[in-house]
Amino acid sequence: MMLPDYVTVERRKVKHARLRVSASGDVLLIVPHRLGQGDIEGLYGGKAKWVEEKRQLFLSRAPKPVDDAYNQRAILLHGEQYCLFNDGALKYRTRIDHVKKVVVSGRELNDPAERERWFRRYARRYFLGRVKELAQSHGFTFNRLFVRSQLTKWGNHSSLHNISLNWRLIKSPAFVSDYVILHELLHTIIPNHSAAFWTRLGTICPDFRRAVEFLSSTRV
Repeated sequence: MMLPDYVTVERRKVKHARLRVSASGDVLLIVPHRLGQGDIEGLYGGKAKWVEEKRQLFLSRAPKPVDDAYNQRAILLHGEQYCLFNDGALKYRTRIDHVKKVVVSGRELNDPAERERWFRRYARRYFLGRVKELAQSHGFTFNRLFVRSQLTKWGNHSSLHNISLNWRLIKSPAFVSDYVILHELLHTIIPNHSAAFWTRLGTICPDFRRAVEFLSSTRV
C-alpha cells in the first residue's frame, strides 16, 4: 500500500517503530534504519484504522478556518481584511491596494468558486517570488514550486527539492507564510526535524514559534 501524503517517515537509531498523530492531523512514523519500505507499509497498514480514528478526532476539534465566515464585501489577504469592490470595466483584471487594503476586480469574486480560482493564481505569483527571494537571501536552492490544495498540510518538501505550498497560506500574515517557506527550504539541506533543524530555523526565522502557534490554531 502507498502511504498517505500526511504520513512522514523518519529513520532513527531505535529498536522499535513508533507512530504519532499530531493535533494537525499529520502522522509521524519513526522506524529503525533496518526496516524496508514493504515492512513500513505493512506496519502502517496494521495501524491505519486507529490512525484515521485519531485524525478525525483531532480534526473535528480543530478551530474554524481563518476565512470561515464568508463575507461578500471583504477578502482575507496576508492576514488582513481587504475591502472588495467589483468593477466590470476591469474585465478579468484585479487591482490590489495594499496601503488602503482594497481589492477591485472585474471578476465575480463574490462567487466562492471564482474567488478560490483567483486566490490560487495570486498565491502562485506571490509565493514564487517570495520563495526565490528567501532562498537567495539564505543561500538555499530548490527545484520547482507547486501551489496546491493539501487537506492537512501547509507545505511540503520532496527528495527532488520541489516545494509545495498550500494556496490558503495567502490568507495568513506574511510572517506565517515566510515561516512555512523557510521551513521547507531548510529541508533541502536538513531533511528531518532534528534538534539541528530547529536550531538553524531559529536563526533564519526568529518568529517561527509565533508562526507555529498561529498555524496550530488555524485549520487548513
